[in-house]
Amino acid sequence: MAWQVKNWRQNTGQGKVKGWFKLVAGDIEINDMSLVEGSKGDFISFPQRKYQDNNGDTKYASIVWIPDEKRRWAFNDWAVEELDNLRRVEPATEEEDEQIPF
Repeated sequence: MAWQVKNWRQNTGQGKVKGWFKLVAGDIEINDMSLVEGSKGDFISFPQRKYQDNNGDTKYASIVWIPDEKRRWAFNDWAVEELDNLRRVEPATEEEDEQIPF
């Protein structure tokens, strides 16, 4: 089963989140994953839910998680590379636009 990154949506606001995407493996889809700018490079973040702990502090818990650290970072490296490939697509230049026959 091949994994695919789909539906990249770039963050146009501020903050460390560069954007959001969907991860697809066969008929399984994980929505609302994000690409985050970290101090040691970009990393992916799994979907999270927000909650308050017993002290009333806001916390976040990942909904999907890979407990094996080696597998998690291998997966992270693959996903970041896939997202980099998606984000490298250059917009058409004016010269290319002039060649469009309509």
